[in-house]
Amino acid sequence: MRIRKLKQCILECINLMTSMNLDPDEIVNNNVFPKKAFFRGAKARAFFQAVKCNDPKEVARIIKDEPYIIYEHDEMKKSALHWATIRNYMEVIHLLVENGAYIDKMDFLGCTPLFYAAKYNLLRPVKALLSARAKPG
Repeated sequence: MRIRKLKQCILECINLMTSMNLDPDEIVNNNVFPKKAFFRGAKARAFFQAVKCNDPKEVARIIKDEPYIIYEHDEMKKSALHWATIRNYMEVIHLLVENGAYIDKMDFLGCTPLFYAAKYNLLRPVKALLSARAKPG
């Protein structure tokens, strides 16, 4: 029974890494996941500002320069995808998803971007997130 659970957990991790366009070497060697809010400092703050201002060109430029910035979060553990979803910025949502944003990231309340899209009746973000295989509930 334990071996089956372990296999299932490993497969889920592999699938998650694949959906996020990551490989194990990247995760181990590149500090992919932030240890605290705005882990990458001013770059992370500029990235969130570009997302919140609906500036897809700047978002794309920052991601190109700093690919792992897509995994950053703020003090409320909200990701850039949370903010783009809450603000209904479809072009930014697509850009973040295409670049491997963690679709099911939970904020400090345990809410995902899909939760906020459904809560605020944002049908286009709901559809985009479900198409990208976000997990409901």
